[in-house]
Order: sequence, then C-alpha cells, then structure tokens
Amino acid sequence: MKNLTQLMDIEIRNPVNCLKLLMKELGIKQKIRNEVVELFVSQNGEGACTAHDLYYAMNEASFFAACEGMSGQGILKLEEDITKALIKDWKNMTLWSSQMLGGIGMNNKAEYTPEKVVDISNLSREDWLEYRKKGIGGSDVAAIMGISPFATIRDLFYNKTGVQPVIQEEEESNWVAKEVGHRLEDLVAEIFSKKTGLEVFPVRVMFRHPLYPFMLADVDFFVRMPDGTFAILECKTCNYNAKDKWADEGIPAHYVLQVRHYLSVMNMQKAFIACLYGNNENEFVYRTIERDLIEEEDIIDQETYFWQEHVLKNVVPPHNGNSDLVLANIRNYGGFADKSIPENCAFRSGIKKS
Repeated sequence: MKNLTQLMDIEIRNPVNCLKLLMKELGIKQKIRNEVVELFVSQNGEGACTAHDLYYAMNEASFFAACEGMSGQGILKLEEDITKALIKDWKNMTLWSSQMLGGIGMNNKAEYTPEKVVDISNLSREDWLEYRKKGIGGSDVAAIMGISPFATIRDLFYNKTGVQPVIQEEEESNWVAKEVGHRLEDLVAEIFSKKTGLEVFPVRVMFRHPLYPFMLADVDFFVRMPDGTFAILECKTCNYNAKDKWADEGIPAHYVLQVRHYLSVMNMQKAFIACLYGNNENEFVYRTIERDLIEEEDIIDQETYFWQEHVLKNVVPPHNGNSDLVLANIRNYGGFADKSIPENCAFRSGIKKS
C-alpha cells in the first residue's frame, strides 16, 4: 500500500507486537528496536492504534540509529528498508503477528521440558563454575547484549574458553556486598512469600534448554501459583542509594534479560523479581515479568550467535558495552603496553607528572 493516508483507516489491535515483528523482519538491530518500542509506548500506550501511527513509529529507528553512530549510508539504507513496509498487508497485520508469534522458536509451553544438568546443592563453587563454563547462564546475557554493568562480551568469551587474564585482579573490593546478596536470598524469598501469600520453594538444580543446550539456568526459587502453575522468583539486594533504579515499576535492564533467559530455559510464562534495598521489610519491592516470545527470540538469536560463532569457533568477539569495562578487559588480558614502567608509576594511574 503506497498511499500513506490509507493507513489512517486501518486499526492495529496489537501494535507493540506488530512493531517488534516488523522491525525484526527488516533486520533492525535489537537495541534500536527496543528504543523505538519504548518511545512508541510512552507516546501511545499499548492499546489499538492506526497503521499510520505504527508506520511513523518505525521511522524513529533512523534517529536512534544516528545516535548509535550509524553512517549516513547506513541510515539511508535503513530508511529504504522501512519504506518497504508500505507493501505489507496492513489490513491483516494483527492476524500476521499472531501467526508469527505462534511459530516463534518452538517456544510454546507444550513443546519442551527443561533438562536437568546437575544437582548443585552439594557442588563446590569451583565445580559449579566449571559447569557454568559449558554454557550461557542468565547473568551472562547482559554481557552478550552489551548492557552488563559488570562484564563485556570479551570477558565472557575468555571465561567460557578458559583464557586467563595476564594481570590478575586483586580480591574484589565488593566481595562483601556479593556475599551479603547471596546470603540474603532466602530472606528476600521469605519477605516475598509473606507479602504475596504465595508458596516459594527452592530447587537446587542446574537446568538447560533441550532445544538450545548451551542455555543454562540456576533459578533462585520457584513459586506455586493459585491456579497450580509455577513461576520463577529471582531474588536481589542492593544498597539504599540504588533503589531509584527500581522506581516507577522499573527493573534494571540486565536483570530483565536474566529473567527472560530463565523463562525460556524453564518454559514458564511468568517470573517475579524481588529486591531488598534496606534493613526492614518495607524497604522491599517486587516486579512481575510476563513471558514475551518476541524478546525471547531475540535473546536466543544473540546467545546462539555468540556460542556458535565465537565460543565454539574460538573467535574473539568485538568489544561492546561500557567503555571503562572495555578498557579493564584490554588491560587485564593484554597487559600494559610498556612492561618496563613500574606498577606504582603515576603514569600508569593516569596522573601526569609535572
């Protein structure tokens, strides 16, 4: 359909799903797709809209691509690809998106059951880490996507392929915070159960996806829902200063990826993520994450590419993510450029001597 005005008379009943699928079909990068969808929802909500609204929402991808540093030629190609969407059968867009969702990735709940890898209840930390090297865990996903606050994709690659850093880091300065977080998981689960009235229980097993066996899951707790189904509970802690990241029903993005990975491995439809940010039960939040097969397919695509094209082929991936983490990775695995410079030299710490 070449006449844009005709799009104004066509109703789209599931615009968010249609927008995601259209941009994915056009080959638009996931980060840009997410930004376009976020802007669309903030401006229009998730209710029905016109095909005209949806088409113009897609055109925002050019702006976000420019912000990401895409070349002028690349942006022109992107705009041409978006224009191709005009030939879509917009009148049947809702039906098309429903059919696409029904066929995505064999991820509907009737088709697979997660496989047990190992009982982790008595595993040493060293053995547990060795099992994790055999696949991708939920907390690894953000590094692949370039949004981890802790590691880059190269850190993850070196970990999975057994490459040791040239410069060994001293004992982590935040090891106490990590240990506190681990020890408080049971307490966070108890508070969640008390506030929701839902039964919570652990299953100390490492699972893997039967269709994508490199996808691993160590789930903190499971939740028995009133209708007899089960959900996932992921427990977190943070200091009081970090509580703003959870404001306005928000969830830190790297945790969202972690939970979506778990939902895929476990073939479950709902997860809760709970966070204790103080020393009493009122300084506590929990959020609900529903399974999203479109987002899930993106995650599986990215994980599959990383595992098959980088880990299995031993091909170092390009840097991504936070610049400070990238620099730390270069230093840790490449060493200092001039090894004759003493470690305590002011030049090494970035301070220029006068």
